[in-house]
Order: sequence, then C-alpha cells, then structure tokens
Amino acid sequence: MRLEDWRRKIDEIDRRLVELLNERSSCVLEIGRLKKIDGMSLYQPERERQVLEAAEKANRGPLSEEPSAVCSSEFWTKPGRWSAL
Repeated sequence: MRLEDWRRKIDEIDRRLVELLNERSSCVLEIGRLKKIDGMSLYQPERERQVLEAAEKANRGPLSEEPSAVCSSEFWTKPGRWSAL
C-alpha cells in the first residue's frame, strides 16, 4: 500500500475507535447512575483491577505493556475525566 492508503486506513480505525469509546462511555454513565441509585461507591478497586488485568490480557501487540497500562488507568478506570456522571 501507499502512504495515502495507510493514512486512510488509520483514519477509518480512528473513527471506529471514537465510536467504540463513546459507546463505552455511555455504558459507564449508566453504571454510574445505577450505582448512585443503589447507594454504591462509584470507585471499586477490585473492579479496577479486573479491568486492568483484562486490558493487559487483551493486548496482543504491537503495543508494549506500558502504553496499555497507561491507557487503562487513565481512560478505562477514571470515567469522570472523560464524561460527567
């Protein structure tokens, strides 16, 4: 493939990633709403650990483990940074 082809492919992947991240954020907001109704703490360390472990297992490369962990801890387990509950 040529450079432009690779760039188009990346643009399409980025578009799909944004769609998936928005879908995930909608789920996180709903979970937060349900936790508030049930009087549960929004932060649950055990669940955070499970999410991070699942992200590490899902990473088949070429990302190193470090970027995967950064993405997980900054995005996956801290939804308040990305959307308001």
